[in-house]
This record gives sequence, C-alpha cells and structure tokens, in this order.
Amino acid sequence: MNVEQKIKLVIAVRHGHDREGTLSDEGRAQMTRLAEAISHHVSPYKNILIFSSFSERAVESAQIVASTLYLDEIVKCEELFSFPPSSASTKVKNLLEKWGEGDVIIAVTHSICPSLIVNGLLENFPSS
Repeated sequence: MNVEQKIKLVIAVRHGHDREGTLSDEGRAQMTRLAEAISHHVSPYKNILIFSSFSERAVESAQIVASTLYLDEIVKCEELFSFPPSSASTKVKNLLEKWGEGDVIIAVTHSICPSLIVNGLLENFPSS
C-alpha cells in the first residue's frame, strides 16, 4: 500500500513553551491540553505514529502527547530537527516513506517546521 493511501490524518505540532531548551511549566501545561485535544481527534484510529526532532523540548512535548495517547514509542528524526525550506518537501517525503505506516502521523518540531511539513505533504501527496 502506498504511503499516501494509508495516512488518514497528519498533525504538525510546535513544541511547548520552553526556557533554555527544556519545557517550562507553562509549556508542559500547553502540551497536556493539546494532547487531550489531539486524543479526541485520533480516537477512531488504531495506528498512530509520533515523530519528534532531537531537541529536548520537542522530545519532552512528544512524550506528553504519547503518554496521553497511551503510546510507548516516539520516533526521533533528524528530518524534523531543522532543515532549510528548500529541502522541506524532500525531507518530508523521505520521512514518510521510511516511517509512514500509520493511519495518523503526529510530528512535534519547531516554529516554522509545522507549516513546512504540511506544505511538503501537499506537494508530495496531493489529494485525489
């Protein structure tokens, strides 16, 4: 099955508020609220994958989401750490071809990256 036929929902998330590279209390509260909201959207799906960049604040944010969704694993990806906009669509395509066996993909990353992920998906996997 092609990746684009399998994925039903993509959620791109910016990490929570941080102080010196780790989540602040406010950031943990933000991610907890967001994780609860995400749980309502993904409840019909069984195969959920969570990706995170390697940064501590993104990993911690992803762990909060994973815990709320009762998921054991986070896939840490270099592709989500940082990349120039010119390579976004290629990196997204490579990431999904390697790991895209989920009904739902949740990517936790940095400020500009969520929009780049969405743009890369639209470019690589246009709707039919």
